[in-house]
Amino acid sequence: MKIAYLHGLLHTSTTKTDWLSKNHDVFTPTILHSTPEVFELTIRNVKKFNPDLIIGSSMGGYFAIEIGKRLNIPVIGLNPAVHNTGVNINIPPNNETEYNPLMYMGYGINDNVIDYKKSIDILDGIPFKLGLHTHRTPLEFFKETFNTLVNSVGNLPTTPSYKRSFCISSSPTNIDTVEHGVDSHPSLQSCAPIAAINEI
Repeated sequence: MKIAYLHGLLHTSTTKTDWLSKNHDVFTPTILHSTPEVFELTIRNVKKFNPDLIIGSSMGGYFAIEIGKRLNIPVIGLNPAVHNTGVNINIPPNNETEYNPLMYMGYGINDNVIDYKKSIDILDGIPFKLGLHTHRTPLEFFKETFNTLVNSVGNLPTTPSYKRSFCISSSPTNIDTVEHGVDSHPSLQSCAPIAAINEI
């Protein structure tokens, strides 16, 4: 599988990309967030690579979501900076077709940079997994998030957009394994009705 991994502000993720590179063709573009046209440059580079999946962390997660919607490519976001970018980033409006690709988010409830509850509200309807970590996503949580998405849909490049509906797979007291998924995906299906986010 071809995967574009978009890093966050001022950091990269060699442990995650090293793990992915064992079985996949991974593209990790350098993203200079201080460059005025950084988004346009990033989307051009991703489009040229033509990945089957985009993974993004923090600011890279925000970019991944926006690029995925423009290019119709599935996305995994790790603590995506959809409400707190930390820098002034200009993402131009999308004047072309906006797609609804498969997306799956992973959040740390102890993140002191990105408020996961705000992100869930902004990305309303997108399935997600919660962990106990902070802004840096642990490798094991990343592996679980990656495998959940890939195993649930099989061949990503040919997977159509899907109906989204929330469910919760475990008690809120066991927060490190809470997942909110979709009823149209069997591997994400064994869920009870969702608990209120404010109670988690």
